Amino acid sequence: MTKGAIRVRAATVDDKSILAAAAFQAMNGNGTARFTQEGFKTNPSLSRYLAGWPQVGDFGVVAETDDGTPIGSMVSELHP
Repeated sequence: MTKGAIRVRAATVDDKSILAAAAFQAMNGNGTARFTQEGFKTNPSLSRYLAGWPQVGDFGVVAETDDGTPIGSMVSELHP
């Protein structure tokens, strides 16, 4: 990989903490700390997005630097 390059790979169950961190940041993305990390984990309307992830039909990706440092992620929760 070229120095400074970014790669995107499929997320795995081992990436759950990366996905949770990205979701938490997105929930506070307007600069106002509306949620704490603990509140995000314990609020069923928020935590449901990663509860039991991945299930059949779920999809996620992780963007990484060339040394494997995660810099972003996205998850799609398709189960009801």
